[in-house]
Amino acid sequence: MSPLPADRARARGAPVALGHILADGTIEPHAATEARLLAAAGEEDLLQDRVGRLAEAYRRRTRALLARRAAASGRKSGPAS
Repeated sequence: MSPLPADRARARGAPVALGHILADGTIEPHAATEARLLAAAGEEDLLQDRVGRLAEAYRRRTRALLARRAAASGRKSGPAS
């Protein structure tokens, strides 16, 4: 089986444009998705670089999604013991 074109591009080190398919079917560039994530996180820590702010925003988003999933299934959210 031959690799997909994107696999070939990655193998050559060529940049690959990442996008996210939104509910309405449009494709949003990954950078725009991350900008929305940072905007949704609200506060901006001026002492932290963009990578650090994104990491914290991803952590918060993940915790919120896990809590919502746990609530829907009737379980307590939090780390497994």
